[in-house]
Amino acid sequence: MLGPIEIEVIRNALTAAAAEMDITVWRTSRSTTVRELLDYSTAVFDAEGNNVAQAARIPQHLNSMGAALRTLLDRFVDAADWDEGDVVITNDPYCGGQHLNDVLAFKPVEHEGRRVAYVGTLCHHIDMGGMAPGSYAATATEVFQEGIRIPPLKLIEKGVLNKAIWAMIGQNVRKPGLMLGDLQSQL
Repeated sequence: MLGPIEIEVIRNALTAAAAEMDITVWRTSRSTTVRELLDYSTAVFDAEGNNVAQAARIPQHLNSMGAALRTLLDRFVDAADWDEGDVVITNDPYCGGQHLNDVLAFKPVEHEGRRVAYVGTLCHHIDMGGMAPGSYAATATEVFQEGIRIPPLKLIEKGVLNKAIWAMIGQNVRKPGLMLGDLQSQL
């Protein structure tokens, strides 16, 4: 049983990890949306997908990130199918995401062969394709007009980037250098 001092040390270490992720995203991102507007979030989740630590960014993201991870684990990518080095991404609001511009990325954390946590990032991307720049079309009548929908999939599998998925995403956005640069910062 842990005492209050040990619990506080662990809590601060997990919060520091989320803050380090935050700084990494900020320093390596490309778009003004992420670098200046700070429209992104980072968090650490336990092995069941519960939020245990987060950086001080956008609370709305953090509340939805836990629900999105639970949806991914429950309905799309079973925890047993995640390997060390995998990164699962999605932006689909029908698969746990918020809206198409917000891309979620989750990675399992292993210790001595056992899943102990997940880490996650959410970035608001400058454009996801669709009928209007910025993927905000006032006249859109269905989600398909708003941009590319990324179902929950492994962008990185066992540490190897899926170049076909990467190319497909870049081919469907107006500013691939900015969008893929921000996505790289999430990874």
